[in-house]
Amino acid sequence: MQGTQATLRALREGRVHELYITLAYLEKHPGEADEAVRLAFDTSALVEHVSGEAAQLLDAVGGIAGRLRYPVPVSPEVGEASSGAAVPGSLAT
Repeated sequence: MQGTQATLRALREGRVHELYITLAYLEKHPGEADEAVRLAFDTSALVEHVSGEAAQLLDAVGGIAGRLRYPVPVSPEVGEASSGAAVPGSLAT
């Protein structure tokens, strides 16, 4: 999943296995970045600082994303996960 709100929601629910975050996100959103990293550590998620071309791609979709521990059922009618989280993006499994 990608984007601040979807990623923070998944972190709060303990669903994130790996958190990906860019320097640009850290600089532009220090409060949310701090919360995301703290939640990741609290739930034993890995935290990876993304740089280079990968950072450019991630910044284009918000600068923060997570790889989920398990898949989230998706409702095809609305394109959203049943828990209200965003549909997992290309970084999710």
